[in-house]
Amino acid sequence: NRRIIDEVCDSLRSAYPEIITTNNRCRPPNLCIDRFRNRLFQEGVLEKCSILTEKDLYFLIMKVNDSFSERKHNQWPPTVHRNLKKAKRCKFFSWTYGRMVG
Repeated sequence: NRRIIDEVCDSLRSAYPEIITTNNRCRPPNLCIDRFRNRLFQEGVLEKCSILTEKDLYFLIMKVNDSFSERKHNQWPPTVHRNLKKAKRCKFFSWTYGRMVG
């Protein structure tokens, strides 16, 4: 399971280098990949979503990202409005991840 999460996090970091970082003190819309990795593991996303491959997990994250990208400005909480410009430019919104699964 850890290998799947590590592979996907490496892929995300390569795909979105401007927004994904290893800095634990980063602020949104930047995403600390280490905290994201740990959260995926701790929440048991692989088990809850029956994910067996890196491709499945990447697809889930991109599906969540795409659903966030479709939101209109007024559908976002005011606390994230200032971060939307960079997120839109980079096409990465999963820094807003609440829970990946319900």
